[in-house]
Amino acid sequence: MLVRGTSVVLFNAYILAGGEGRRFGGDKLAALVDSVASIARLADAAWRAGAAAVYAVTRSVERCRTYMSLAKLTSCLYDEPPLPGCEGPAVAIYTALRHAAEAGARAVILPGDAPWLTWLQVWSLQAYGLGVADAATIIHGDGYLESLVQAYNPDAAARAARAITGWCKVRGYARATDPLRAQPTIALIGSGLTAYTATAYAHINTREVIRTRQPKNPLSNSTVIIVEAGVAPDNPSMCWLLCRELETYTLHGIEQLARQARQDFEVLCSKDK
Repeated sequence: MLVRGTSVVLFNAYILAGGEGRRFGGDKLAALVDSVASIARLADAAWRAGAAAVYAVTRSVERCRTYMSLAKLTSCLYDEPPLPGCEGPAVAIYTALRHAAEAGARAVILPGDAPWLTWLQVWSLQAYGLGVADAATIIHGDGYLESLVQAYNPDAAARAARAITGWCKVRGYARATDPLRAQPTIALIGSGLTAYTATAYAHINTREVIRTRQPKNPLSNSTVIIVEAGVAPDNPSMCWLLCRELETYTLHGIEQLARQARQDFEVLCSKDK
């Protein structure tokens, strides 16, 4: 947990552990990286960063038993889709956010297939991000985010969960970035500020990556970018907010979110052009 002033802010870590691992050819979280299971490496990073609890967000009791045997975990949470048919990583994020909001804790969300993340990246989300914004994530040098690495203050976690439900109603699906975009302020932390090498953000989507440790994105030279978002599908000014989002993200070179804001505007606001 972190101490700020005289108040104690709880920090729960949630490891996303629901993927099928089709390209990998098996359970990525159970894969050994330097003789240690991927999920065990992530759990250790979370504990070292000061987590009060560490959960695996998964799909079945069988998987939970496997992960509990491999890593030091508090418990497991099971995917709870906000609406029937709403699937993907956003569902696991939704499950984690609801749990954190009910616990009144900060939420730090980590992808289970990124075994080279360390305590430093987990700590940085809070030290550089949550002290100045409602939520935080990592931005790389190409303007793309480390979308499944996220942190939220308690009030922001509840807002983020509602946003995922709203986007599932409007689009029929939710993106991993939707809960971030729903926040009044987001801290985008340059990946170069949090890591000495881009390998920290490599994902083991294939077995070959365990050998090459090749990351997808280059490290960013930026420090911390604070942007205002607050776009939710139930907001009557949504189309205006999407335009503001697009301008803001384009100005700051946040290519991934600019592309998503543009797509949403074209699909949902075409009549207002």
